[in-house]
Amino acid sequence: MKLGTLKRKLDAKIQANRTETTCLICGAPASVLHHYVQKRQCEALRYEPRNHIPLCGSCHYKLHTKDASLSGRIAIIKGKRWEAWIQEKRKELVKQDKAYQQKLEKLLKEASP
Repeated sequence: MKLGTLKRKLDAKIQANRTETTCLICGAPASVLHHYVQKRQCEALRYEPRNHIPLCGSCHYKLHTKDASLSGRIAIIKGKRWEAWIQEKRKELVKQDKAYQQKLEKLLKEASP
């Protein structure tokens, strides 16, 4: 399986298997796991559960289109230790080689029922 296809399948599995049911911002039912650090910005955080933020559709839309200050609210809610960990993890580079592909294949297998 090509790496891009594998990533899309794993992303979909993670969304489908989410266990968080409440939006971190407003408390409404969560409908999506938002990547605090966007997938294209940091491959090291793409599949890291601590980077996945449960949001309702409305808050997710606002975050991406109207209200960037929601990222700051997420950081406040999650705390300084979490934010420091995220910032440190952002620095990691991921070599997208055969070993990485095998790691993702394993994650996909584990995420499948």
